[in-house]
Amino acid sequence: MTGPRPGDISFPAMNKERRKQLEAIRSRLDEIQSDLEAIKDEEQEYFDNMPEGLQGSEKGERAEEVVGMLEDALSSLEDVVSNVESAAE
Repeated sequence: MTGPRPGDISFPAMNKERRKQLEAIRSRLDEIQSDLEAIKDEEQEYFDNMPEGLQGSEKGERAEEVVGMLEDALSSLEDVVSNVESAAE
C-alpha cells in the first residue's frame, strides 16, 4: 500500500451538514440581494422623478451616490454568492 507522496495535498469532501449550512446561507444571501435591489430601484426612481433642477442639488447628488453605493454592494454580494456556491460544490 502506498501512502500520499510528498507534495500531494488532499482535501476531504465537505460533509453534508456543512453543505446544508452553506445552502441556507445562500438562501439568506438571495433575500438580502433582493432587498438591496428593491431599495436601489426605489432610490433610482426617487432620483429620476426629481425635477431637473433638484437632481443637480446636494439632495440629488446624494441620491445618485446612494444608487452607486448600492450597485457596488450588489456587485460585491454577487462575488460572495459565487464563492459560497463554489465552496458548497
